[in-house]
Amino acid sequence: MNRKHKYFPLFVSLEEKEILVVGGGTIASRRIRALLPFGGRLTVIAPEVSDFIKEAAAEGELVWKQEAYTREALRYADLVLACTDDPELNGEIYSVCKCLGIPVNVCSDRRKCDFYFPGIVARDNVVIGVTAGGTDHRKAREVREKIERLLEEEEHEKKKIYYRKPGERSGGGAEPDGPGVSAGALSGAGDGAADHEDHGR
Repeated sequence: MNRKHKYFPLFVSLEEKEILVVGGGTIASRRIRALLPFGGRLTVIAPEVSDFIKEAAAEGELVWKQEAYTREALRYADLVLACTDDPELNGEIYSVCKCLGIPVNVCSDRRKCDFYFPGIVARDNVVIGVTAGGTDHRKAREVREKIERLLEEEEHEKKKIYYRKPGERSGGGAEPDGPGVSAGALSGAGDGAADHEDHGR
């Protein structure tokens, strides 16, 4: 059977992981911006970096080593992002990582990626990742934006119900129980259903 290759949405903890980013330009900055909220120890190796990376380093959110890449840099890495503007160097980093068994993402060649960066939607403890397998960024973005709009609309409705005056219905009639409506009623699931979604995965 000929089936298109799909990527399993595996959610992993980055806490205590050594994440190495080689390169300091626009793509590296975008990847780092996505990673920072999820913990991990980020190290950037590049002679020059963006203002965003400089600021993040100054605030202690990551370590910037202002030097050229060497293979020694991969020694303690758990995860590597090859984000330079040199495809040949990115390819070399990929080859070394494969030999060392280190998961790697090469920004210049999706065929040399052990993992992709999804479009991320995060609300409180809920994290949703959307990817089209690196083949259709527009579609992935559209789906992510639809999810964001849906969550924003639900949050707006939740606030309308919570702040409604006692005895007031959305249609103008009387509501005997007042504003005491649980958030779960908006999504069709209470706390029990939410727990069921989170556990046992």
